[in-house]
Amino acid sequence: MKYLITGHKGFIGTNLTNYLESVWDEVVGIDYPSDLCKIQANKLDIDIVVHLAAETNVRNSIDNPEIFIRNCQSTQTALEFARLNNVPFIFASSCSAINTTNPYAASKAAGEALCRAYHKSYELDTRILRFSNIYGPYSKHKESIITKFIKAKLSGEPVVVYGTGHQKRDFIHVLDVCKAIHETNSDIIDISTGHLTSINSIIEILGIKNVEYAPAIDGEIFSPQTTAWPGCEVSLEKGLMSTLEWFEVN
Repeated sequence: MKYLITGHKGFIGTNLTNYLESVWDEVVGIDYPSDLCKIQANKLDIDIVVHLAAETNVRNSIDNPEIFIRNCQSTQTALEFARLNNVPFIFASSCSAINTTNPYAASKAAGEALCRAYHKSYELDTRILRFSNIYGPYSKHKESIITKFIKAKLSGEPVVVYGTGHQKRDFIHVLDVCKAIHETNSDIIDISTGHLTSINSIIEILGIKNVEYAPAIDGEIFSPQTTAWPGCEVSLEKGLMSTLEWFEVN
């Protein structure tokens, strides 16, 4: 199979490229959907499109909502490429798309609507994968909770928790996400462990002692209870420790 991955140099894209190449699939990677015209011009045969490219920071979406309109535009561009080439389209959505309390979540919900529209209008094979909170190697540039916590731990700085820390999220290792992208052919599916873990529990597992609590941020949401993807193999404890080790080396 030849996969076209948008956002291939990002956190998930880097891990997915490594995973697909390890199982002998071929990857064509682009950073921005606007580069799809180059793929079209070069007449590269593509078997499936995986659309990962997106602005993802929830807090930034609250402060700068206009940026997140680009998510909808890039999704439509990638869908159109898949339609013109008549290949399946995998959309990296979010479990927050079902609870749109911020512009980031709204952009994912809009992306899902576009996928359904292309499926109904053009009979395009679209697959919506709703990811929970993903963590793992190659996430140095992310602003997710686990990345921030690990960076603070290794630098000796205090970890800042917004709210009480009792808020819960479903954390899934990026390797399980890569497997799901490779294996699933469902129309819409939750890619999560099905287990909710509190922020304070993450702090405990990582062995963080220096913690400061700040007021909760309006518009920030936490994971709803989701259905577990049956292919998950990486436990939270194992995944967190291996991610911590990766950060120590890199």
